[in-house]
Amino acid sequence: MRYLSVCSGIEAASVAWKHLGWEAVGFAQIDHSENKQEAYFNRYACAVLAHHYPTVTNYKDIHNITKENLNGTAKFDLLVGGTPCQSFSTIGKRGGLNDARGQLTFEFVRILRDFKPRWFIWENVLGAMSSNGGRDFHAVIEAFAQAGYCVGWDVLSGPHVGIPQSRNRVFVVGCLGGTAEHIDQVLFKSKVSRWALETNKQTRQAEHNTTADNESSAFLVTETHSRIGHTVNETIAPTLCKQIGKGGKHVPMVAQLDKEISGCVTKHRAKGPCYEDMQQQSVIPYTDGERWILRKLTPTETERLMGFPDGYTAVPWLGKLKENAPDTPRYAALGNSMIVPIMEWLGRSIEAVNNQMNQ
Repeated sequence: MRYLSVCSGIEAASVAWKHLGWEAVGFAQIDHSENKQEAYFNRYACAVLAHHYPTVTNYKDIHNITKENLNGTAKFDLLVGGTPCQSFSTIGKRGGLNDARGQLTFEFVRILRDFKPRWFIWENVLGAMSSNGGRDFHAVIEAFAQAGYCVGWDVLSGPHVGIPQSRNRVFVVGCLGGTAEHIDQVLFKSKVSRWALETNKQTRQAEHNTTADNESSAFLVTETHSRIGHTVNETIAPTLCKQIGKGGKHVPMVAQLDKEISGCVTKHRAKGPCYEDMQQQSVIPYTDGERWILRKLTPTETERLMGFPDGYTAVPWLGKLKENAPDTPRYAALGNSMIVPIMEWLGRSIEAVNNQMNQ
């Protein structure tokens, strides 16, 4: 299958669907913003795309996705994207569809009308379902339906596909000229196992390969802002948001045994907290009586919590080698992405139904 990805970020879809042999006909990841920090993060996401997918055109602005611009690549089978969530998020002002970012959802619909792919996947935060008393979500679903698509939606999170991160997101799947049964077979009656995916196999393998930096995805995760009153959760990380790493905040913490801690979290984080710095500031008691030390998640661990391969977000940047890639834009890029195994499961489920429809 051929797909077009908009609001692409760092391309969780492409990482997931390379195992299916699907072909990307183009991306649309913006490289600018009126906000300097946002512009910096957007350019870094574009650098990740250019590094991993040098032959795929990034059309940048979603408004650039037109038949004229795509030219010979105008035919594709699936449109995927998570239009900006800030206008729907319960963290923000919740401007919903009245916000310029919320309006980009209708650009997604416009692309569906112009190109008429058989399938689409639209992803967003849970707040999209309750924005403006649910009326915004109803308007979005109605727009999909008026474009000719039979649609359905479900809320999926990391534990559903073996990823230890609580990240509830709504996924809307649409099929042009399809039926409710087709959607049902993708979202609710899929024969694709969520536990036999290529992308969570690599995550499980990473759990058994703890590095010399003590980077492991077997986490003990705590609250992120204060050094006191931490609550330790042994199994599931909290949601990694786009703000992760900004100003040194919003990064979930990991608890490790005192005797296991040595050296800095990453050798190139010149201004970041070292393990030894944390020992006096963040020692917490644990139920077995041992001393546990708190530290931030490393970028590698954050990649694993999203289902990405280790080092995926470490790319050459501003004249530096990928080994010296800065942490903050890596955190932001990951916090703004989708969980890779969820995208693989959806892709495989769609492929199975699509094959049935072609018989």
